[in-house]
Amino acid sequence: MVKRELLKREDFIKSKAFNEIAKGMECINLQTLVEFLEKCLFCPKREELEAILRRVDHEGKQKINYDEFCEVTSVNGENMNG
Repeated sequence: MVKRELLKREDFIKSKAFNEIAKGMECINLQTLVEFLEKCLFCPKREELEAILRRVDHEGKQKINYDEFCEVTSVNGENMNG
């Protein structure tokens, strides 16, 4: 549901969102994820964030690369580009 709403927004561009969270780095790590979420006034527990990383990170490096980010922000594999 949330993914569909996000994708309906005309101003959502995956590459821009990824770069904002990753701070221009190749991957989103735990620290950049925490900083982004705190900036958005959302403060989940560290254990919750680690669980998210484990679920999304297919390589097991505790980092989210752009392809993994696109996968998690897509609905049924749609909209992988952008």
